[in-house]
Amino acid sequence: MPKPRNEQIVNMAKQIDESLGNLVLGIVSLLGHAFTEAVLDHYHRGYPKAASKAAVYTTLYRLNRSGLIRKKINQGQICYKLTAAGKSRLLVRRAFQRRNPAKDGYSSVVIFDIPEEKRKARTFLRSLLLKNGFVNLQKSVLIAPYELPKVFFELLTELGIRQYVSILKSKVINL
Repeated sequence: MPKPRNEQIVNMAKQIDESLGNLVLGIVSLLGHAFTEAVLDHYHRGYPKAASKAAVYTTLYRLNRSGLIRKKINQGQICYKLTAAGKSRLLVRRAFQRRNPAKDGYSSVVIFDIPEEKRKARTFLRSLLLKNGFVNLQKSVLIAPYELPKVFFELLTELGIRQYVSILKSKVINL
């Protein structure tokens, strides 16, 4: 593999929660589809003194069993591909891995009106925002002095609620 891709994987792995499962998910995501040996190779390039081969194999098995990756036999080799659930998990982790304070003094305001049939997604969005430093102005209006990353918008699309969510940048004035 070319060197820039390896550096990208290492950098991404350091930014995501450091658990082995999340690192392996990130590697499979960046490679698109990955043979077992490619996962091991990329993992050990980034973390040479980290987990053993057996731990990586166990993690691949666990991720497959939990539905985050899908295992296939391709040309006589085991190949893994990220599932929709695995992609969602990575998006959630990446969405708020770093809070970028708004440099311009503006806050992000998230306004949503998500229909009842998407209640789980609505509840999930609200709890995700509250857990990551947003505060309620009203039940479906939350604000925080952060810039929202592009991954947040990908997550909204993945959840199927992007059309129900509006994002504003606003200046808070204390009277």
